[in-house]
Amino acid sequence: MQQNCFMVALSSITYANKSKMLLRDKGIESKILHATSGINGCGYLLRIKDTSSSKVIQILSKAGVPIQNIKPCDTT
Repeated sequence: MQQNCFMVALSSITYANKSKMLLRDKGIESKILHATSGINGCGYLLRIKDTSSSKVIQILSKAGVPIQNIKPCDTT
């Protein structure tokens, strides 16, 4: 069974930590990764599984977290 997995690109570790806490408070687990390229600023990613991206966007947008990009996790 394939899991729903996606990455949310954020511009700073501050936004990554804030997002992780906001999502955790809603019962959504995430993992912070440092982006190697393609992100403005310091570049961090939140890796999220088994949750709809629209739910995550709604939670972060409501809290004022600027999302730079969302993409599926690599399948390799």
